[in-house]
Amino acid sequence: MPSQGLVFVAIPFGGIHDEVYNRAIAPAIAGAGYRAYRADASAINRDILNDRIIRPMQISELGLFDVSTNNPNVLWELGFARCMNLPELVTSFADVKDAPFDIRSSTILRYSPVGTGIDDFRSELSTHITAWRTLLPRSDDGLHVRCHGTKFDVPGASDFWRHLHEEAEVRLILLGRTNKSWLTKEDDETIALAQSITRVAEHPGGSVTIISNNDPDVIQYHVEFLRARLSLTPTAQGRVEYYSSSTANYGAHATDKRLVLLPYAHSEDFRDLSLVLEIMNPNSRPYKEYISDIHRYYKDRRICQKNWVW
Repeated sequence: MPSQGLVFVAIPFGGIHDEVYNRAIAPAIAGAGYRAYRADASAINRDILNDRIIRPMQISELGLFDVSTNNPNVLWELGFARCMNLPELVTSFADVKDAPFDIRSSTILRYSPVGTGIDDFRSELSTHITAWRTLLPRSDDGLHVRCHGTKFDVPGASDFWRHLHEEAEVRLILLGRTNKSWLTKEDDETIALAQSITRVAEHPGGSVTIISNNDPDVIQYHVEFLRARLSLTPTAQGRVEYYSSSTANYGAHATDKRLVLLPYAHSEDFRDLSLVLEIMNPNSRPYKEYISDIHRYYKDRRICQKNWVW
């Protein structure tokens, strides 16, 4: 499946709109390899305008705007998206002539909210998004880099990280200073990570590598996590390794399909503002070079110590 990029969805809340979103829009976006982002589904409660609308829109690749009822919030968000030159897909179940003049001039994907109309809309919408994806620019080596925001402000963060780990088949690399967010919480993300590690390790030829700093407390909870959470068969022997090091230039989550980098800021004051950058093509030269760099890093016994191996 393609990498999970972001599609900003502006649609009124409640009633038929929720049904259209849940039955057609969200499945069509997911089926095309993207994540649907809807502002009312966000858990961010600081600056609602900037954190829930403007910033997610800035890092989205496509905006979907349903103007069926001429909702003023949707119209405002559509206008802002046009100021940003965000590619747009406008949808409506109402008569186009009822839309404002400057929207009537747009290409509007019409659908019916009754009968089989929603299911038909899902299929047509999926076709439109997939066709639009082929227009994305690529460099000569197929490299496509996407910025998902900063470390703690990735829109739809739980889904993003869970999808990243769940798609891993034969390679999973977790490189971070402490990896505390993953290993010390009793939540769905931690459980999903343990399940992904187990699945990859049990795959013939699978390989799981975890790297952290060499703080004794950090090493201890890594080992405790691995011992408590993993239940591996003898066939997985030697496929899960944990290393510690006194130095690291960046954080990384890597699978056999994509690589997410978190370059560290030099100042501790800005550590949590590290960008989340994704290299999406595993056949591209930068992807291969980063993976090779990580392998050289943990195999260098001058800077890395092996603490645990299954």
